[in-house]
Amino acid sequence: MALYFLGIYKEYFTIRDFFLIRTAGWIGLAIAAFFVLLALVRAFFAAADARREQKAAIREENERLAREAQEAAEATQAEPDPQVPAVPEASPQESVPEAVPEPAADSTVETPVPESEQPQG
Repeated sequence: MALYFLGIYKEYFTIRDFFLIRTAGWIGLAIAAFFVLLALVRAFFAAADARREQKAAIREENERLAREAQEAAEATQAEPDPQVPAVPEASPQESVPEAVPEPAADSTVETPVPESEQPQG
């Protein structure tokens, strides 16, 4: 936009050849394009550097956590817990069969007998 108004006021192009840009206009356009591209490239590399640093920090944190977990695992393997029994107990997921009570010999419940087998009398 600025190039347009400067071109009109400085008469770099006139109304009769409105779409014709003179050499000075092309130079200005090239300089503006160069600075726009330079700003875009700098922004891209700044974002890439920031992402690279972020990844390095995450990697270091993950390595530290893995080291701590490995040291904790080695410590638990080296010194077994004295509260843990030597004989493994039945896990709660395993079903323990319960004793089924046997029916009493002198049951008060009478089973029905069919009429054909009943004594007549």
